[in-house]
This record gives sequence, C-alpha cells and structure tokens, in this order.
Amino acid sequence: MATQKPDRVQLDRYFYHVVDIKRSSEFAKVWLLEREGDSSPRTIYDKRLAVKTFDKADEAAVVNELSNWVLLHHANVLPLIKIARLNFRIAAVMEWCQAGTLEDVIRRRAFTWAEMRTILLQAGEALRYAHEKHNLAHLDIKPANVLIKAFPNHVQVSDWGISKLANYGRIDGAGGTHGFYPPERLNGKPFSGPSSDIFALGMTALVALTRGLPYRYEPDEARYGSRDEQQFMQLNTGLYFQNARALLKPLPSPIQNLLLSCIHPDPSTRYAEYGPLLHAVAGVTA
Repeated sequence: MATQKPDRVQLDRYFYHVVDIKRSSEFAKVWLLEREGDSSPRTIYDKRLAVKTFDKADEAAVVNELSNWVLLHHANVLPLIKIARLNFRIAAVMEWCQAGTLEDVIRRRAFTWAEMRTILLQAGEALRYAHEKHNLAHLDIKPANVLIKAFPNHVQVSDWGISKLANYGRIDGAGGTHGFYPPERLNGKPFSGPSSDIFALGMTALVALTRGLPYRYEPDEARYGSRDEQQFMQLNTGLYFQNARALLKPLPSPIQNLLLSCIHPDPSTRYAEYGPLLHAVAGVTA
C-alpha cells in the first residue's frame, strides 16, 4: 500500500508544505518542500528545498553516503547544503532543481549531440574531480542522477549513495542500476572505478541520444528467463554491444565510435581515465 503524502513536515524547527515525494532508490526518497511563510531573514532554510531521507537504508549506508558527499565541492556536483532532521529523522538538505533530471527530458524527446556533448563534459568533470581529488567512484551514474540546473549548459551529478573510495584504483563489490553497470561487475569481480563510471556515462549518453538501452527482451520468461536474467546473459556474452551498434548506427561515425569505446565489454579497451575521455568528447563536434 502506498504511503499517503502528508500535507506538511518539520525540517529542524521550520514547517514546510509537501509538494511531492519521489522515490530515489529502494532505500531512500526525496521530499520536495515549500516553506510556510518567510518572515525571518533568508537562511539555508529556503522557500523551496529538496530533502533526502533514508527510510530503509542501514546506518553504515547512510554514513557512507553523507561522509562521501560532504567532501565534494564542484560546480557540477549537487551540493549537500546541510544534514538535518525531517520529522526527527536524519535527512540531507539540497537544492530543488526545478528543471528535473536528464531522465525527465529523455521521456519527452531525444537529445542532440551538441546537448549531449555539453552534458558529458560537465558530468565527466564532476566524476574526474571526485576520483582525482578524493579517490571516489560514484558507481550509480544514470539519467536520473544527473540534475539539470540550466539545460544543457549546467548539470550536476547527484546521489552518492553507493559511492566508494577506491583502493589503488580498484574497487570490489556490486550495486548500481541494472543496465548501467559494466559486465565485469556481474559477479562482484574487481573493477576499475573510472572505467566503471565511464561505462555508465556512455550508457547514459546512448539512452539520451537514442531513447533506448541496448538490451532486447523476449516476453516468454518461462523459456528465456526474467528480464534481469536476460540482461545478465546479454552483458555476459557481449550481445548488448551488438545491439548498441544497431541503435547508434543512424548517428555520425565519430559519435558511434566514441560511445562504443565507453561501453566496450573489455574494460582494458574502454576509456580508463577521464582526461582522455573528455579530450575525445571535446573533439567530436558532429
């Protein structure tokens, strides 16, 4: 049964009207709040805020996200404004991005390459900053986790919920969103942090440009398995890569080659660092 949306909530000592509640993951949700009244001087408790709560996440997961997120100060990373209490539960206060996410735009239309190029450069710079300055890998890049400040000229990477510190450039473990993590993560194998996030960034661009992920599903699950099982097989066999070639075929060859290099099944063939990737993205103008 769906939880009824309350009319108002208390954020620290202030009351807010609840405009909407969005599920950001299995373990968290984001509250879109409007301030009731504004008689006090302007503070971080703005008229409109987005606030993330961690209803089903364990304490270690919440500490991981907040301790990693608070490190990050970059124009293309959604800032953590404050750690607060929403109805006496721990919460992360952030800016409410009125324009939504890349996923919201994709629902309406496909992107042009000029738009996607601008967005890739910004999101890539955010990930490079996190990796080079803080040795941090995001691990859940997807259209829903790229927020739009001003389309397409200013975007910010959000949701550092499963981000991890890399140990000598390697990370072990699973997690992430089906369709956006690379084949080497299927069985908890070690993977390169930059290479894994670059794969997800490439998939995000592919979806934005073609409005589809490169997985094909048979409806007869009794014969072919569930959607997750079919996707597992396509990642394991490299079939997704063939499907990606077909989806990208209408686009100019330089764009095809760039994105296929980002999502290649072999991580040693994929872009492994952000510098070369961003240089390549900047060089593709059509």
